[in-house]
Amino acid sequence: MRKHFKCSICNKLFSHKSNLNTHLLVHSNEKHFKCSVCNKLFSQKSNLNTHLLVHSNDKPFKCSVCNKSFSRMSNLHAHLLVHSNEKHFKCSVFCNKSFSQKSNLHAHLLVHSNEKHFKCSICNKSFSEISYLITHLLVYSNEKHFKCSVCNKLFSQKSRLNTHLLKHNDKEMYV
Repeated sequence: MRKHFKCSICNKLFSHKSNLNTHLLVHSNEKHFKCSVCNKLFSQKSNLNTHLLVHSNDKPFKCSVCNKSFSRMSNLHAHLLVHSNEKHFKCSVFCNKSFSQKSNLHAHLLVHSNEKHFKCSICNKSFSEISYLITHLLVYSNEKHFKCSVCNKLFSQKSRLNTHLLKHNDKEMYV
Protein backbone atom coordinates (compact mmCIF):
# COMPACT_ATOMS: atom_id res chain seq x y z
CA MET A 1 0.00 0.00 0.00
CA ARG A 2 1.35 3.40 -0.94
CA LYS A 3 1.85 6.07 1.66
CA HIS A 4 0.63 9.40 0.35
CA PHE A 5 -0.01 11.31 3.57
CA LYS A 6 3.03 13.02 5.02
CA CYS A 7 3.39 14.62 8.43
CA SER A 8 4.51 18.21 7.92
CA ILE A 9 6.38 18.15 11.25
CA CYS A 10 8.47 14.94 11.17
CA ASN A 11 7.97 13.78 7.54
CA LYS A 12 6.60 10.37 8.59
CA LEU A 13 4.41 8.83 5.88
CA PHE A 14 0.96 7.28 6.26
CA SER A 15 -1.29 5.28 3.97
CA HIS A 16 -4.51 6.84 5.32
CA LYS A 17 -5.37 10.41 6.23
CA SER A 18 -7.01 9.20 9.46
CA ASN A 19 -3.69 7.65 10.53
CA LEU A 20 -1.92 10.94 9.85
CA ASN A 21 -4.52 12.82 11.90
CA THR A 22 -4.08 10.41 14.81
CA HIS A 23 -0.30 10.76 14.51
CA LEU A 24 -0.46 14.56 14.62
CA LEU A 25 -1.64 14.33 18.23
CA VAL A 26 1.89 13.19 19.12
CA HIS A 27 3.19 16.63 18.17
CA SER A 28 0.58 18.55 20.14
CA ASN A 29 0.67 19.23 23.84
CA GLU A 30 -2.80 17.77 24.21
CA LYS A 31 -2.70 14.65 26.34
CA HIS A 32 -6.15 13.38 27.25
CA PHE A 33 -5.30 9.78 28.14
CA LYS A 34 -4.14 9.25 31.72
CA CYS A 35 -2.59 6.15 33.23
CA SER A 36 -4.64 5.08 36.23
CA VAL A 37 -1.55 3.62 37.91
CA CYS A 38 1.10 6.36 37.66
CA ASN A 39 -0.89 9.32 36.25
CA LYS A 40 1.37 9.69 33.20
CA LEU A 41 -0.44 11.41 30.32
CA PHE A 42 -0.57 10.35 26.66
CA SER A 43 -1.76 11.97 23.47
CA GLN A 44 -3.03 8.67 22.03
CA LYS A 45 -5.04 5.87 23.60
CA SER A 46 -2.85 3.30 21.86
CA ASN A 47 0.23 4.76 23.58
CA LEU A 48 -1.54 4.55 26.94
CA ASN A 49 -2.45 0.91 26.26
CA THR A 50 1.15 0.12 25.36
CA HIS A 51 2.35 1.93 28.49
CA LEU A 52 -0.03 -0.04 30.73
CA LEU A 53 1.98 -3.18 29.95
CA VAL A 54 4.80 -1.66 32.03
CA HIS A 55 2.63 -2.01 35.12
CA SER A 56 1.56 -5.59 34.46
CA ASN A 57 3.51 -8.71 35.26
CA ASP A 58 2.53 -10.10 31.88
CA LYS A 59 5.80 -10.44 29.97
CA PRO A 60 5.16 -13.01 27.26
CA PHE A 61 8.20 -12.19 25.11
CA LYS A 62 11.21 -14.15 26.38
CA CYS A 63 14.83 -13.91 25.28
CA SER A 64 16.04 -17.30 24.08
CA VAL A 65 19.61 -16.48 25.18
CA CYS A 66 19.21 -15.29 28.79
CA ASN A 67 15.49 -15.90 29.52
CA LYS A 68 14.83 -12.23 30.35
CA SER A 69 11.16 -11.44 29.68
CA PHE A 70 9.55 -8.37 28.12
CA SER A 71 6.04 -7.00 27.91
CA ARG A 72 6.57 -5.85 24.30
CA MET A 73 8.06 -7.61 21.28
CA SER A 74 9.87 -4.40 20.27
CA ASN A 75 11.70 -4.37 23.63
CA LEU A 76 12.76 -7.98 23.11
CA HIS A 77 14.12 -7.15 19.65
CA ALA A 78 16.07 -4.20 21.07
CA HIS A 79 17.39 -6.43 23.88
CA LEU A 80 18.57 -9.15 21.49
CA LEU A 81 21.18 -6.73 20.14
CA VAL A 82 22.91 -6.97 23.52
CA HIS A 83 23.74 -10.62 22.78
CA SER A 84 25.09 -9.96 19.29
CA ASN A 85 28.46 -8.50 18.46
CA GLU A 86 26.73 -5.82 16.42
CA LYS A 87 27.39 -2.40 17.88
CA HIS A 88 26.15 0.16 15.40
CA PHE A 89 25.99 3.12 17.78
CA LYS A 90 29.43 4.69 18.16
CA CYS A 91 30.59 7.52 20.40
CA SER A 92 32.42 9.20 17.53
CA VAL A 93 32.59 12.55 19.30
CA PHE A 94 34.89 11.46 22.12
CA CYS A 95 36.10 7.90 22.62
CA ASN A 96 34.90 5.62 19.78
CA LYS A 97 33.21 3.27 22.28
CA SER A 98 30.40 1.33 20.57
CA PHE A 99 26.97 0.24 21.79
CA SER A 100 24.35 -2.21 20.61
CA GLN A 101 21.50 0.13 21.57
CA LYS A 102 20.98 3.81 20.82
CA SER A 103 19.69 4.44 24.35
CA ASN A 104 22.97 3.13 25.79
CA LEU A 105 24.94 5.52 23.59
CA HIS A 106 22.80 8.45 24.79
CA ALA A 107 23.36 7.45 28.41
CA HIS A 108 27.10 7.09 27.72
CA LEU A 109 27.35 10.56 26.16
CA LEU A 110 26.48 12.05 29.57
CA VAL A 111 29.81 10.69 30.85
CA HIS A 112 31.57 13.16 28.54
CA SER A 113 29.46 16.11 29.65
CA ASN A 114 29.38 17.91 32.95
CA GLU A 115 25.73 16.90 33.34
CA LYS A 116 25.25 14.79 36.43
CA HIS A 117 21.54 14.39 37.07
CA PHE A 118 21.73 11.50 39.55
CA LYS A 119 22.53 12.66 43.08
CA CYS A 120 23.23 10.55 46.15
CA SER A 121 20.76 11.50 48.88
CA ILE A 122 23.30 10.52 51.54
CA CYS A 123 26.49 12.35 50.55
CA ASN A 124 25.25 14.60 47.68
CA LYS A 125 27.79 13.17 45.21
CA SER A 126 26.44 13.37 41.64
CA PHE A 127 26.68 10.90 38.78
CA SER A 128 26.10 11.05 35.03
CA GLU A 129 24.40 7.64 34.91
CA ILE A 130 21.90 6.07 37.27
CA SER A 131 23.86 2.81 37.20
CA TYR A 132 26.86 4.67 38.68
CA LEU A 133 24.65 6.04 41.46
CA ILE A 134 23.27 2.56 42.19
CA THR A 135 26.80 1.16 42.39
CA HIS A 136 27.81 4.05 44.65
CA LEU A 137 24.87 3.41 46.99
CA LEU A 138 26.22 -0.07 47.67
CA VAL A 139 28.91 1.63 49.78
CA TYR A 140 26.21 2.47 52.32
CA SER A 141 24.62 -0.96 52.19
CA ASN A 142 25.39 -3.81 54.54
CA GLU A 143 24.89 -6.19 51.64
CA LYS A 144 28.16 -7.70 50.49
CA HIS A 145 27.77 -10.01 47.51
CA PHE A 146 31.35 -10.07 46.23
CA LYS A 147 33.57 -12.64 47.96
CA CYS A 148 37.34 -12.95 47.71
CA SER A 149 38.27 -16.42 46.48
CA VAL A 150 41.57 -16.27 48.38
CA CYS A 151 40.60 -15.13 51.90
CA ASN A 152 36.76 -15.11 51.78
CA LYS A 153 36.51 -11.40 52.67
CA LEU A 154 33.22 -9.86 51.47
CA PHE A 155 32.75 -6.60 49.55
CA SER A 156 29.76 -4.48 48.59
CA GLN A 157 31.24 -3.54 45.20
CA LYS A 158 32.98 -5.64 42.58
CA SER A 159 35.53 -2.87 42.01
CA ARG A 160 36.55 -3.03 45.66
CA LEU A 161 36.96 -6.79 45.44
CA ASN A 162 39.14 -6.37 42.34
CA THR A 163 41.33 -3.83 44.16
CA HIS A 164 41.58 -6.21 47.10
CA LEU A 165 42.59 -9.11 44.81
CA LEU A 166 45.54 -7.07 43.58
CA LYS A 167 46.93 -7.20 47.12
CA HIS A 168 46.90 -11.00 47.00
CA ASN A 169 48.56 -10.92 43.58
CA ASP A 170 51.31 -8.61 44.86
CA LYS A 171 52.00 -10.96 47.78
CA GLU A 172 52.27 -13.93 45.44
CA MET A 173 54.82 -12.10 43.32
CA TYR A 174 57.22 -11.74 46.26
CA VAL A 175 56.86 -15.30 47.66
